[in-house]
Amino acid sequence: TREQDNHISRELVKKGYEVTREKLNFGDYSFISGVEDYRNKFVIERKKSFNEIIGNINSKDCSRFYREFTRIRKEKCECIIIIEQTRTDLQNKKYMANLTPYEVESMIKTFCNKYNVKCYLMHRSRVTDFILKTIYKKFDAK
Repeated sequence: TREQDNHISRELVKKGYEVTREKLNFGDYSFISGVEDYRNKFVIERKKSFNEIIGNINSKDCSRFYREFTRIRKEKCECIIIIEQTRTDLQNKKYMANLTPYEVESMIKTFCNKYNVKCYLMHRSRVTDFILKTIYKKFDAK
């Protein structure tokens, strides 16, 4: 991971995984399994909230975010985005932007379609297990 100390790293360590904090070419999380290095093949971009993803996609200073996803697409790296809020949070407008839930969802879907990434909404308590299940299912990581 390249993120500062956060709940995901702490939970991974508690589960017995080694976590290394280093700059990745893109994304917030990736992994190495045995001798296989997936850091440029599969990454996870974590967003704490709808506010964060809306700001990344729709602000005046969003060029860094778009450049990062352009690099991900160019490198043919698979990426998923995890937003630590639920569909209920979206429907209840638990974000600050003056946008309808439909507009927020459409903005996120348009971005994901453009960059060929999948986006998942979930409560933060589910994120670590989701990451592990995704990695094991996709790569049979041991």
